[in-house]
Amino acid sequence: GTISSYEGLASLTYLDLSHNGFVGLVPSMNSQVLKYADFSFNGFTEVSPSTHIQSEAFCSLDSNSINCPIPWALFIQCNASCKPDNREASNFRMRFSGEIETFDKNGFISALSAVANVS
Repeated sequence: GTISSYEGLASLTYLDLSHNGFVGLVPSMNSQVLKYADFSFNGFTEVSPSTHIQSEAFCSLDSNSINCPIPWALFIQCNASCKPDNREASNFRMRFSGEIETFDKNGFISALSAVANVS
């Protein structure tokens, strides 16, 4: 099934919806008090680009079928991954900082393949 929203639950601090077969859009996680949100092992396919979770909160979006793009913070903090809906034409944006003289091309390729989940 799908989940519409839990935003009316202003005092919600713990949410575990893992292993339930939910599909569709991951509900917004823009709560200031939510400290634990587990959406892992479902069939979610979308995440709102405006979704934000507090940096000290636990979050898991592991083992879903989320289509790209996803917010970078969710990729890092929630162990989220995404798959392009069209493998023939996908865009990937990255931002770099540092000195070109110290650029490690092998490290870059390794990191890029890990992020893109390709080998």
